[in-house]
Amino acid sequence: MALRDVEPAAAELAEVGSAVVERQKIFWPVRFAPPLLALFYSYALLVLGARRAQVANHLFSGWTWARYDSGLYASIAEHGYTFFRCPAKEAWPPGSWCGTTGWMPLYPWTMELLHRCGLSIFAAGVVVSAILSYFVLLTAWTLIGPELRIGHLTALALAASFPGLVYFYAVFPISMVVLFALLAILALDRRRYLLAGLAAAAASWSYATGFVLIPVLAAAAPLTDWGSSIWNRAKHTMESAGVALAGFLALLAGFWWWAGNWQAFFLDQAKYGNGIHNPVTEFLAPFIGFVSPDKYVSLNKGYQVHAAQAQEVLVLVLVVLAVGVAYTVRDRLSIIVAIYTVCFWIVPLLQGPELSRYRSEALLLPCVVLLRRLPIPVQLVLVAISSWVAVGLSVAFFRVAIV
Repeated sequence: MALRDVEPAAAELAEVGSAVVERQKIFWPVRFAPPLLALFYSYALLVLGARRAQVANHLFSGWTWARYDSGLYASIAEHGYTFFRCPAKEAWPPGSWCGTTGWMPLYPWTMELLHRCGLSIFAAGVVVSAILSYFVLLTAWTLIGPELRIGHLTALALAASFPGLVYFYAVFPISMVVLFALLAILALDRRRYLLAGLAAAAASWSYATGFVLIPVLAAAAPLTDWGSSIWNRAKHTMESAGVALAGFLALLAGFWWWAGNWQAFFLDQAKYGNGIHNPVTEFLAPFIGFVSPDKYVSLNKGYQVHAAQAQEVLVLVLVVLAVGVAYTVRDRLSIIVAIYTVCFWIVPLLQGPELSRYRSEALLLPCVVLLRRLPIPVQLVLVAISSWVAVGLSVAFFRVAIV
């Protein structure tokens, strides 16, 4: 190549490099600032709910953000796991198991770290949840696409006001498990299969339904691995779903070590009637009411506080499926998120009437990644509805109408 051809090419390359550097200068504020603003929007909704519940003066108290399960996480953080036969006087089926083994260890371990730094145990939980919630919004923003477009910003606003919002910031591990779910989706989309498996394993250690990421990865990894041989698809499935499964089995081994029984989690949860149930009946329960034929199992009353939330979640699921199907041919991420949404919507419906589904539905937050493709007016309507539901649910939470 002649020198006269090299010089213009070098000049063009230098110009492109300068443009890349300039974009990077703009990129970092665009990446970090919108999630921070979204975090402020989330807190604005929660403060509004607290004012309506007349507890706004107590928002800086850790107890304000704690409910029944919060005490169990605090107990694990301070005293480790307990596992014993339920006393006969308690209203559980005869021979039931009680204790704290029905709850996962990773969140209380992080509470314990801050508690050792001088914070009260519940204040430690509030701080952990707040930090994790910011990273949830940051990771969701990364998946949505960190661009200052109206569709992307409204999708982020929906993440900031998603159903079950109060539980992201309360002393519960919802923000932790959703963060690991988003990281698993991000890693799988970028073909980092081992990282996806590790994130899914961490999700299992965070929340009871975190294990659902195992079938999500098992289905999504080979399905989205276009152009690969059968051997490579099997390898990538083992690197992702296989590692996630190994992490869940390690958790069961941990329960054997902590409580003396590898089935401790299942035995502790069994008294709530969790198991395989009719998903149609469970879905309709908040709308029409439901009485269990089992005298030991009754519908979680908080379950009916917000039928509006169940309606909104159903709409979100259907929209995500429609968008996912529309983009399956050309968009790997759409397939992954659609599979995730279906699995995390169906599994809580199978588990039974005692499950606080208004919390489990918060795990569907990754579906906002697909909603950025909807028409802007539709997105704005969804954000408005979601914000209304979020405020209403926070009022019920602060009034101790739900656990």
